[in-house]
Amino acid sequence: MAPELLAVAELHEQEAALGGKVWDQVSMKEDGLRRFTRPEVRAILSARVRAAREKDAQAVQMLEKLLVRLGSAYTFGVGRQRS
Repeated sequence: MAPELLAVAELHEQEAALGGKVWDQVSMKEDGLRRFTRPEVRAILSARVRAAREKDAQAVQMLEKLLVRLGSAYTFGVGRQRS
């Protein structure tokens, strides 16, 4: 179980790193917000957000499989229809 949890943690660390890299391109200051209007900057941001979302989905899938294996699936809603 420990290797699986470490893999989940690693994916979440990668997700957080990708999210942090968004701020390499923009900021909440006027010049940073102005950069957001540039298509090439938005393309970089979109790619990073999509990559972070994929890391999160992978981590959730791994964690759900682990919970099913441990018999705790119902407690956490794994396998139930999501609304």
